[in-house]
Amino acid sequence: MKRVLISFIGTGRKAEGEISQEYEEAIYQFPDGSRYKSSLITSTLYEYLKPDKIIILGTPNSIWAELSRMNPELLKKSKIYEEIWEETWDDSREVTEPSLSRWEKLLNNKLGVQIALNLISKEAEDEIVEVIFKELPENIDEVYLDITHAFRHFPLTAAFALPVLKYVKNFKRLTLIYAKLKAREISPVYFLTTPNKLLELLEAVSNTKHSGNFSKFSAIYNTDLFSKVYLQAETNRPISRKTISNLNSLVDTGKNVCQSIASVVIKRDVIPCLKGEYLENRMANRAVFFAEKYQFLKAYTLIYEAIITAIIRKFYPNMSGNIDDINLRLKISKNLKDYFSSKDDKTISLTVRDIRNSIVHGSKPKSGQVISALQNPEELKYWVRKGKELVDNLQKK
Repeated sequence: MKRVLISFIGTGRKAEGEISQEYEEAIYQFPDGSRYKSSLITSTLYEYLKPDKIIILGTPNSIWAELSRMNPELLKKSKIYEEIWEETWDDSREVTEPSLSRWEKLLNNKLGVQIALNLISKEAEDEIVEVIFKELPENIDEVYLDITHAFRHFPLTAAFALPVLKYVKNFKRLTLIYAKLKAREISPVYFLTTPNKLLELLEAVSNTKHSGNFSKFSAIYNTDLFSKVYLQAETNRPISRKTISNLNSLVDTGKNVCQSIASVVIKRDVIPCLKGEYLENRMANRAVFFAEKYQFLKAYTLIYEAIITAIIRKFYPNMSGNIDDINLRLKISKNLKDYFSSKDDKTISLTVRDIRNSIVHGSKPKSGQVISALQNPEELKYWVRKGKELVDNLQKK
């Protein structure tokens, strides 16, 4: 299954001289110039999109008989059509569930497409979300939300539900459809693609905010630069000044509103954590970055390694080209407090080390300070920031 259409059906209105509620006929024109004459946009979308499934939502007063427009010759000859028309020809009347169920069965049999008719109340909110959640298949390519005949708050509720369901149902793209109705005239049909771009932006911003993974910005800027830089950052590779300059140039020349919005997050949150003259600076910057996102395993691994590396560079300059010497690092770790003169710095170094050991090894903490920190995310953030101060101070003295 590749395409699903979600559409609403309302109550229409009575044309002058008519006794029944209906939609007025229009000539729907699609972006490629195709034209379809019908009173129901759903019927033209059925022909134009050729979806694998159509999910239709309406109230008991909706003009469900209008769905006959999808194939009048086949559907209007049926007895159930007469029942549906009789139950919904006036907005004071209501369709019954048994009739709607038989109508749904006939539509499925005659039209060669899976159709789901769903009754919702006029005040529906959660109902709309429940219906879409229940009816939407998993792992499809396209979801089209038609809001042309939607009623009151219905399309807004559906439009807010689908970004969440994108990740639950794992569909790829969302397109909103709206037709500017002009009775008996050409009515342009608009395929609104901006919502899908905003979904991609939401994913990129949310990932960056909550996990620190900024690779999704590659989709926003149509480049693999962000994916490559994120891989470099995750594998602790040096990120050149030229690369950072390229990132800055890219975000400074945004070509659309999504890129303009993205640039705020990239400049504020991403680029600063990539900068640093030395490896220890970059690790300390990223440690603070990850701590703010509750990524404490990463944060404490990075800040502890940053402290050790800064100590090597300061006290063992002849070893700065071989900072991964295991014996030297073990020696520093064992005698960590000896590399600091002030009582506060000694406390910070040992606390960061002990928190790191408890997190990385899953070991039981020994000091009350570490026990307290492991139960309080704000304390964990605090000690990462203090660790960064140690790194900065080691470079100053």
